[in-house]
Amino acid sequence: MSDGVVSAPLQALQLQRIVERLSPGTAQPLHLWSNSAGLLQEATEMIRHTRRIAAPAGGAVVDPSELHLVHLAAPGASWGLAAARVDDRARGPAVVLVAPHDPRAVPPSFAAEMRALVEQTGIPRQELAREVGAALMAKMRHD
Repeated sequence: MSDGVVSAPLQALQLQRIVERLSPGTAQPLHLWSNSAGLLQEATEMIRHTRRIAAPAGGAVVDPSELHLVHLAAPGASWGLAAARVDDRARGPAVVLVAPHDPRAVPPSFAAEMRALVEQTGIPRQELAREVGAALMAKMRHD
């Protein structure tokens, strides 16, 4: 469901490695998306020294050089997770879960968003729980 898990605050080297792994080659600009404006700005600053960042496009542009940073503590996390659920015949954007610095920071709306995501996309609850749990466990290991 996701292509990686990192913890907030982002670490430049960790983010660079993820970008290199998920979107190799520097010829094509990288399209970044996040449900958190602060996270998007932070990631852009960290990446722009080694990789061209495409200007934000109107509408939903999905190509192999698109990276979605889904901050689990920000509203709209379910949209970013839903983007990972694409037809097996086509590769959608790379999706990286960003666990909050403090797991208690996850907003109350998160549970409702995840229920709606399960109902809309058919993501098995066990898979969703495993992904979110992995993100939170990764954060705890880094602290």
